[in-house]
Amino acid sequence: MLDFDILGVLIASIPLLFFVIISLIKKNKLINIFVSATFYIYLIALISITFFPIPIDKAIINDYNNIGLHYSNNFIPFESIYKILSTNTVEVSAKQILGNLILLLPFGFYLPLIFKNGCSFWKAIILGLTFSVIIELIQFLISAFINFTYRITDVDDIILNTTGCILGFLVYKLSSPLLNTLFNRSSITIANKG
Repeated sequence: MLDFDILGVLIASIPLLFFVIISLIKKNKLINIFVSATFYIYLIALISITFFPIPIDKAIINDYNNIGLHYSNNFIPFESIYKILSTNTVEVSAKQILGNLILLLPFGFYLPLIFKNGCSFWKAIILGLTFSVIIELIQFLISAFINFTYRITDVDDIILNTTGCILGFLVYKLSSPLLNTLFNRSSITIANKG
């Protein structure tokens, strides 16, 4: 298994360390450094959750394929959600659905923070949808490359992830007056574009 272990964390920390040092030397605002650094950490965590571990042992992959132990992709909207709700307990269903909703919720929250001119509602939807599609596409390509469906490529994941992104955006929109007061940062206010 190719896992995102301590070595991966250390490698991912190098660009972050350089960014923080350079930003401090340039005397950038601490809040800007904080927002950028935490967004980077979130993206790294997202990568580790959505793409790893990756099975790379060909013998094990062949064994899995021979006994039919692999996942099936889903390209029918709401089919996976229906199966989850109809075949699992409330706790399991909530865990699986909420997990996909929460995955891109921080992404939606960060969008207005990382764009200097703010982020409109429709822009957040488009970016959330695009980012979610990219995640599913990469998972699909990795599965094709290793000849084993190690992660399901699921249109319902895209629906739930995008919905989570929208929720994150709305959470920011509701909390932006408080954030603006706390940080006294003009660029923290959402642009009223949508």
